[in-house]
Amino acid sequence: MGCEFDGTYLWFTGGGSSGTNMLYKFDISGSLLNSYSQGTSSSWGIRDMAFDGTYLYGGDEDGFYQINQTTGAVTTMFTGNLGLGTIRALAYNPTTSHFYAANWDTEIIEFDASGTQYATYTAPGLTGMYGMAYDELSGNLWIFDRTGSPETTFYEYNLSTQSLTGVSIQVPLLSGLTDQINGGAFYSANLVPGKIVLGGVLQGTANDTFFAMELGDLSSYTWLSITNNGSGTVPEGGSLDVTVHFDATGLDFGIYTGEVVVNSNDPVNPQVIVPCTLEVIGGITVNLTAFLEGPFSGSDMITYLNMFGYIPLIQPYNTTPWNYNGTESVASIPNSDVIDWVLVELRETPGDASSATSGMMIDRQAGFILKDGTIVNTDGSSPLVFNVEITENLFAVIYHRNHLGILSAYPLTLSGDEYIYNFTSGEGQVYGGMIGHIEIGTGIWGMMAGDGNQDGEISNQDKDDVWLLENGNAGYYSGDFNMNGQVETIDKNLLWEINAGNCSYIID
Repeated sequence: MGCEFDGTYLWFTGGGSSGTNMLYKFDISGSLLNSYSQGTSSSWGIRDMAFDGTYLYGGDEDGFYQINQTTGAVTTMFTGNLGLGTIRALAYNPTTSHFYAANWDTEIIEFDASGTQYATYTAPGLTGMYGMAYDELSGNLWIFDRTGSPETTFYEYNLSTQSLTGVSIQVPLLSGLTDQINGGAFYSANLVPGKIVLGGVLQGTANDTFFAMELGDLSSYTWLSITNNGSGTVPEGGSLDVTVHFDATGLDFGIYTGEVVVNSNDPVNPQVIVPCTLEVIGGITVNLTAFLEGPFSGSDMITYLNMFGYIPLIQPYNTTPWNYNGTESVASIPNSDVIDWVLVELRETPGDASSATSGMMIDRQAGFILKDGTIVNTDGSSPLVFNVEITENLFAVIYHRNHLGILSAYPLTLSGDEYIYNFTSGEGQVYGGMIGHIEIGTGIWGMMAGDGNQDGEISNQDKDDVWLLENGNAGYYSGDFNMNGQVETIDKNLLWEINAGNCSYIID
């Protein structure tokens, strides 16, 4: 009559007008493992069952019982039937540790294991309620009612609005049965691997039968969760921050939609639904390391522009010559290690670096370069992720607004699930070598400073058209070749003058 799944075993309650009321324990293949006497004296014994993660529970006309699933021992928790006549349909809410019970056509009672009642919910208007299950995702009840043809229909009941949602699921006549009526019900996320199921028992001819129906793919739900303040009390006039977590682990590419449902005792708006969308894109992780000559000192770069607050919050490569229309931006610079924005371009070719022309470009993305040379996305710590699929050799180009751009001399190395390349470890790491790459420390190589107009050459135009016009200014300027926040003589004398005549070997 009643049933439950305890995470490992299926349980069934059996009784009748004569004989001993029993509990039956099955494995999920349907083999009977054991049977126990309920010790109850009511005509039909325990009806529907529920599981709190440790014990099974059930009720009848005379009381409410706790069942040890290891020994089958039954303990009376309280006597009486909550005014329902019989504790028949039963469900458990793991968030509140409360139960819900009903009998045929009654109201729904919320109570705890001691019998303390917390709420009474409006009768759903059904006349044959026998089984019940709590949906841990929606916070609604599934009521197994004796309606339909056959008389085995689930109805979804919203506890906040105290009404049926309009969603119903008909259990069809199962193979081997000539008729069937509803019994107990359960909800489980671990009976069938990867699936959320609504299950129960059918009282049928010629056999009583367990069943489970798929409510959804478990991966369709686990991407969205509440990790902080999933329940609580909000003081009058106050607020409570709720943390919603999106997790794409194990999901196929595509768009996933879901809802965060906020239930409350607000008499006007008892339920607020917040739509959520997750787009899972294909992609590769690219982990690049490079140095800029201008701010480099000793073994890393100095974060002058960051310290003075000069770094813009929107990527600066949306102008000529890059004309990059990416929307990368931040509310604030994410950490004190950020040096500046850079633009990373990926090129794919079956050949070597000499064939990695601009026509082979497959994607671009702006990110931050940190003082240790790591290039990261706008969160200030994670590597760049590109929505591309690689089948040939992958090369990387790095642009900076006043340094010569560089192209990797070799394909990026795939290590695990990341493409990795270090431009700093040698002259030969950059296509063209010393012509567009400079040793900035013993064995340390960096991008050459002085290309203020970003035409790929360090020439008089960078001095006359950029540095000279900006000289004396403080802020975020292309003529500030050492990137200390000031356009001054040392930018010209110590960087532009030494590097003049060099050019980038990025292939158009």
